[in-house]
Amino acid sequence: LKGHMAGIARAPTATVAGALAVPSIMATAVVPAGGGLDSEARGLRGGSEVADPEEEDCAHGSRHPVGSEAWRTDLSDVILPMYVDSSSESEGEGRGDDVDRMVLCPAVDTSDEENTQEAHASRPPTQPKKAQPWEEIPPQRVLELMNAHEKHGHSRRGLYKQPRPEPVPTVPSIRRISAEVAAQDLAKIVGGHVAGDIGEPVIVLGLAEGWRAQDRWCSAEAFAEHYGDMPLKVHEMVPVGGMGKGTELWLPARDYIEYAQSAEVDAPFYVFQKKFVEGVHDDLFADYERPPLFSDDLWDLTPKLRSGFEQNKFFCLGGERTGSALHVDPHFTGAWNTLLCGEKRWVLFPPEMKMEDMGVPTDLREKLLTPCSHWWLDSYPRLASPGGAGERLGMREVIQRAGETIFVPAGWWHAVLNHGWTIAVTENMLSPQTLARTWPMLSPDRRRSACLARAIRRLRPELLPVLRAGGEASGDEGSTTGSEHDKDDADFRMY
Repeated sequence: LKGHMAGIARAPTATVAGALAVPSIMATAVVPAGGGLDSEARGLRGGSEVADPEEEDCAHGSRHPVGSEAWRTDLSDVILPMYVDSSSESEGEGRGDDVDRMVLCPAVDTSDEENTQEAHASRPPTQPKKAQPWEEIPPQRVLELMNAHEKHGHSRRGLYKQPRPEPVPTVPSIRRISAEVAAQDLAKIVGGHVAGDIGEPVIVLGLAEGWRAQDRWCSAEAFAEHYGDMPLKVHEMVPVGGMGKGTELWLPARDYIEYAQSAEVDAPFYVFQKKFVEGVHDDLFADYERPPLFSDDLWDLTPKLRSGFEQNKFFCLGGERTGSALHVDPHFTGAWNTLLCGEKRWVLFPPEMKMEDMGVPTDLREKLLTPCSHWWLDSYPRLASPGGAGERLGMREVIQRAGETIFVPAGWWHAVLNHGWTIAVTENMLSPQTLARTWPMLSPDRRRSACLARAIRRLRPELLPVLRAGGEASGDEGSTTGSEHDKDDADFRMY
């Protein structure tokens, strides 16, 4: 002990006197590298300033030469004599030079620990990483749920054994035109430029030239090569009680392709991808460009308008017997659809036709559970036969091939049946040319029409005469205050 004290007394002063003076069961002090004890500490053994000769070549009281292996493992230079006061009566009692009351106590440096604890205390708690939707259910379990689905998991009619329903040649088709001709006839195609004009569905050629998708989407194998690991949302299961959040079913593209090509059910699942994750699906949007012919969308005028109809872009992937049932596109929009692989068979009906006349089930449950392929077997032959209702209803039919783009004007009914593996991209749009026809249907919804009218007044004033001709009640200047405008914009949604 004496040699140790003498050894560290040679070093510069360290502030440990206060620690030595604190009465406690056990006290600790820290001597940093190069540190030592002050005069009060040295006074515990008479204040000797001279070290023993045998300690002269050792550092900080260590018995070993500096730098040696023994020196690195010897902790004697961090062992300090600590005063222990066992009495609790007086702070000053028992603090003489009684060496018997000294104990050896490891000097523990707690400064780093305290700083770490303070940093952890000030740091917000770490949130567990949220699982992505496609990580919640493993692919094998997703396939099990798909195969057990009430609508998409049965083969009661054995359609995979039957040939495709053949088109009826007498059903009128639609025009196939070049992009140049389509640009000249755009007002007629979109519809609404004259009273009673409902637009004209057409096939436009050449709009996909130069797209990267022509190479990456040209076959199931090519798509799997580039995007085999990309997660695709196949379906969303509604809760049994009809309330709460649904369960999303996702599959890697490679697994979905394998499913679609081997499915023997009457209505295989059809990927209508409309939920996209940044950093996951970005490459799909880099594979194509919106055709300039159909780039003018009034719902794009402001972010507020777009937020009310965010899901206007879709990627459609499916195999044999997939497709869509008869429907009309939402929010008074028309749509362009470019096919990159396979064939799509389309049937179209003009606006304002009655569902029951076209063979669409009126019962909601029946509508939801009837596979789209059943319509082509049960209703199409009746409508398309010579003298059938299709002629009276203005029924049209066309087969779309890879590289072709079909445009469906707003309000037109349409159904699709895929022939083999198909991949397509489609977008909905509210074209300015169709505003004269769609505004009377849109204006009764005051909130929706007010938002659109204000955007048109500010950004597309040339369209104001169209609104006034149709009755701009909900968009008149002064009809709402600025704060009400803000509230309309904040609340504006289209579901």
